[in-house]
Amino acid sequence: MSDWASGVLQQFGGDPEKINDSPQTAPSKRLLNKTDYLKTVHGPNIASEIGLTRLREKCQGFDGWMNELEALQE
Repeated sequence: MSDWASGVLQQFGGDPEKINDSPQTAPSKRLLNKTDYLKTVHGPNIASEIGLTRLREKCQGFDGWMNELEALQE
């Protein structure tokens, strides 16, 4: 992880979900200000590299949403 990304995460107490606090400061908007980020290209690649298990561990809201979707299959 870059020093910049680590710094952003530290500003929010290491909680990735707190970074998404408004449409103007969403993670994709922050990345657009620093890189040539394409959400539909890079987003899935980043998520794949992190892995679903780790995303769910770090992002309780996302995990809750996934649990609701999984419950629909039962």
